[in-house]
Amino acid sequence: MDVVLIHGMGRTPLSMMRLRLRLRRAGHHPILFGYSPTFETLQGATTRLVKLIERRVDTRHYALVGHSLGTVIIRSALGHLESRAPCACFFLAPPMLACKAARGFPASGYTDY
Repeated sequence: MDVVLIHGMGRTPLSMMRLRLRLRRAGHHPILFGYSPTFETLQGATTRLVKLIERRVDTRHYALVGHSLGTVIIRSALGHLESRAPCACFFLAPPMLACKAARGFPASGYTDY
């Protein structure tokens, strides 16, 4: 199964390397997705994630794994993946309220839930 791994804010795709290795050993195909909240909007990261899924992922059977702000990007992308929805999403430490830094995500439209 393809598994897209999305790191949290203040991290890089390298923070998902241990999970990537374990998933690979278990027979999955992990794909790292990176973003920078300093240089990219939430909508920009969402658009890139949707394009990555369309290009590189077996959309019949895949999962998304996000940590912290990565879960926000996943939730934002799900509305654009209706016909290609993942079979599973795993949210690691999803934010319940936006921290000050996340509120500063440029033109993100991020709201507290």
